[in-house]
Amino acid sequence: MKWNLFGWQGLSFPVPEDWNLSKIAGDARSGSVRLDDGEIVRVEAEWRDTEGRVPGVRALVDRYVEGLTKKAAKAGRRLEVRRRVPLLPEGSLPDKEWEVFSWRAEGRAYNLAWRCRTCGRIGLVRVFARGSEDIGRYAGRVFGRLEDHPVDGRRLWGVYGMVVRVPEEFRLEEYSLRAGHIRLVFREGDRSLAVERVGLADIMLRGRTLKEWFLGFFDKILRDFERPSFEGTSFLGHPGIRVFAPPKKLWKRPLFPTFNRVRRSRFLRGCVWHCMDTNTIWAVTSTAKERGDLFVEEIVRDVSCHQNPAHQPGGNAPIPAGA
Repeated sequence: MKWNLFGWQGLSFPVPEDWNLSKIAGDARSGSVRLDDGEIVRVEAEWRDTEGRVPGVRALVDRYVEGLTKKAAKAGRRLEVRRRVPLLPEGSLPDKEWEVFSWRAEGRAYNLAWRCRTCGRIGLVRVFARGSEDIGRYAGRVFGRLEDHPVDGRRLWGVYGMVVRVPEEFRLEEYSLRAGHIRLVFREGDRSLAVERVGLADIMLRGRTLKEWFLGFFDKILRDFERPSFEGTSFLGHPGIRVFAPPKKLWKRPLFPTFNRVRRSRFLRGCVWHCMDTNTIWAVTSTAKERGDLFVEEIVRDVSCHQNPAHQPGGNAPIPAGA
C-alpha cells in the first residue's frame, strides 16, 4: 500500500493514498479536517492553539470520554473505552505530552490526544475502522509521524498527493481543491505565492508547448503584467520553463483605480514543469515588488510531484469548507 503525506494549517501526518480530504473547517489557530476513502470516514483531526495554562492531556481525555459515555447512554448504546493503549513505542512524539485511547460502540476508533510543548497546540486525531478491520496498524503509522508546527521554518501542505513545504511566515489566503486542478495561494506582506497542479497533462499539452499552455491557462493573471519572457530548463528532473514578467507600465493602465495600480506594480516569476510520472503540470508562481526576488525557486526544491503519486478520484466537485 502506498502512503502520502497529508498536511493542512500546520498539522501533518501520513495516510494511505486513497484516504483524501473531504471536509475543512477553521483556520491555523483552530480548526478541523476530515478524510475518507470514498466509502467511510477514515480520519478526523482537530486542533487549537493555546495560551497560558491549559489542562493536561489526561484531563482532556477524561473530559472527552465523559462526553462520549453520556452520549452513548442517552442513545441506549454500549460503549467500551480503553485508555493508554500501547500503540506507540515509548519515546514517540518526544516534544509532546500524549495519550492513545480507543473506543468501540457501533463503530471503532483509535484516538491520539496531544499537547505540544514546542508550540502549545492541543489536538485530537481519530482513525476509524471498517467492520472487524485491524485499524491499529494504520493508526500507529498516522500517529507516529504526526507534526503540528513548522520544521526548519517550513510548514508542510499536502492534499491528494500534492506535497509542498512553504515558509512558515506565509499564510493560506485562498484555495481550490478539484480533482483536475489543485491551487493553494499564500501571502506574506507584499509577496504572494501560488502552487498549482493540473491533471491530464497529455490532453492539456496536445498540440501545444508548455509555454503556450501557460499563456492560455494564466491569461487573466497575465493581464496585469507585460508579456512574459521564458527560459527552457528542468525542475525536479522534468522538462520545464522559467517565467518572468514585469508589471504593466502605468501609461498602459490609466483607467485602473489607484489601489489596483499599486497592487499591480509587481514582478511575476514562475517555475512550470511537466511531471510525466504522474501526467500532471505544475506551476509555482510568485509576485513581489522586488525584481530580484527569487524565492519561488527555493519553493520548488520543497515540492514533491512524482515522489508522491497523485490520487485523483473522478469528477471535479470542490471540497466543501466549513463544519
